[in-house]
Amino acid sequence: MTPGVSPETLDGISREKLEKLAAELKSERFAFAPSRIIQIPKASGGTRPLSIASPMDKIVQEAMRLVLEAIYEPLFIDSSHGFRPNRSCHTALKNVSASFQPVQWVIEGDLAKFFDTISHQKLMKLLEDKIVDRRFTKLI
Repeated sequence: MTPGVSPETLDGISREKLEKLAAELKSERFAFAPSRIIQIPKASGGTRPLSIASPMDKIVQEAMRLVLEAIYEPLFIDSSHGFRPNRSCHTALKNVSASFQPVQWVIEGDLAKFFDTISHQKLMKLLEDKIVDRRFTKLI
């Protein structure tokens, strides 16, 4: 229910607005609105930016997530836990505990600014190899 740039929230979205959104998507007139950016504190100190999308953008993003998840989830290896349904750091730790007995140490790592370095052209090529609907890939 957090508002984006405008004060509008998902609470009370009308059927008419959803129908208008569907029509915009079908006609390829839909465009994502600018997001509201806020700074949130990091556990290690400092802050990181968080983008808050408009309600209509959130609906489209969730629909896109469902499509991408249906296509790619069956392809992921079982030991992958990040950002997957019914998986978390807790399931990863249980997996490590069950697979690598006895374990005394687990080292966690994080690649700083990793997602900032991914080539969008290569990522889009990978998506377009699997997804033939260009209306969908244009939204991405």
